[in-house]
Amino acid sequence: TDVFFEEAIIWMGRQLGKDTPFFCFLPTNTPHSPHWVPAEYRESMEEAFREAEAAGAVPTLPPAKRASLISYLGMIRNIDDNFGKLDAFLHESGAFDDTIVVFLTDNGSTFAPDYYTAGMRGRKTQLWEGGHRVPLFVRWPGGGLGQPRDVDGLVQVQDLAPTLLGLAGVDPEPDPEWDGIDLGPVLREESEVPPERMLVINYSRMPHAFEYPAPDSPSRMRREGAAVLWKRWRLLEDRELYDLET
Repeated sequence: TDVFFEEAIIWMGRQLGKDTPFFCFLPTNTPHSPHWVPAEYRESMEEAFREAEAAGAVPTLPPAKRASLISYLGMIRNIDDNFGKLDAFLHESGAFDDTIVVFLTDNGSTFAPDYYTAGMRGRKTQLWEGGHRVPLFVRWPGGGLGQPRDVDGLVQVQDLAPTLLGLAGVDPEPDPEWDGIDLGPVLREESEVPPERMLVINYSRMPHAFEYPAPDSPSRMRREGAAVLWKRWRLLEDRELYDLET
């Protein structure tokens, strides 16, 4: 993570030195197994975790899972520190107000049911909210996006391409048929996410070893393995219907 951020900042500095617009995609490979993290982060998180345990704020976990979670949280703290370095670079280079920054994660947590669920059920690879609902932060101080706030409505990762092109004033040729929508007007408080929007999600259940070639392998996507998202409703696997408000 340190290397990814350091190299990204060096590269962005070069583009700014040439007065060149840039796009930087920075996908970290943490937090993730095998949970390698610098000792300073593991040790500081171990201390914080002991304090939380003493206060009864975290559950009692088996030793191996506890150690993995501490390293996992240490990785998150390391990402936080590196994001702070990125912010400092944008300030010092004078690019802060003119740079669109997007932060999101790729899936729900693997540790959520054992630690912090944010009120959601499920984890990575599962269709409940905890498996696919993730944070998405968009910041552009000079872009007229309005005051910091939560935005309601169903949005998804395929919205990012049309949104970023729209915010940057780029008209691709020929006109593509987007699977996503341009959220620029939503971010500028000019409109809302279309309330009737419906999303369907489905994905492989990560086969391992002998599961892969089998006809009933979880890697084979099936109609009944999907989730339909519409307003406050969630239809999962064609057999479970949830009203998120209740």
